[in-house]
Order: sequence, then structure tokens, then C-alpha cells
Amino acid sequence: MGQIFFSLGGYKSSLEDWTGALEEFNKALEIAPGNARYLYNLAVAKYKTGDYSGAMAALEKAVSLGYMNQSDFLESEIKAHLKAK
Repeated sequence: MGQIFFSLGGYKSSLEDWTGALEEFNKALEIAPGNARYLYNLAVAKYKTGDYSGAMAALEKAVSLGYMNQSDFLESEIKAHLKAK
């Protein structure tokens, strides 16, 4: 079931509907809270909506669960925005 919401989040991301993507990724995480891939995508959506602190928290959790794909790039982007505030 979580995969359905994750796929919907991916679809909404492709449309750049980041608020909609956030909703779907959150639903997916309600079903599978320890899914690192879902958390990473939640981090991206939070980043795209300007929630840099939330993005960093989701990214750190994803990495702690073993997600490494593109995490360094996203982390550097988030840190740059957090420093600019």
C-alpha cells in the first residue's frame, strides 16, 4: 500500500506539484515509517517547498537508515539554504 502513495508522490513530483507530493510521501511513510527511499523523497519535496529544516531532518533519517543515493548533493543544497537564512 505504501508503494501506491510513493508512486503518486513521484507522479506529483514530476508535475512539480511539491505540496501534493509531500502529502503522498507522508501517507507512504505512515504505512512504512522506516523506508529510507520514501524519507529521501520526502526530503526532496520539503526542500522544494522551502522547508529546509524539515528536509534536513528527513534526509538525516533516510541516511541513518542506509540511503546514500544523491544524499550528499541534497545535503549540501539544504545547508546552503539554511546558512542563507
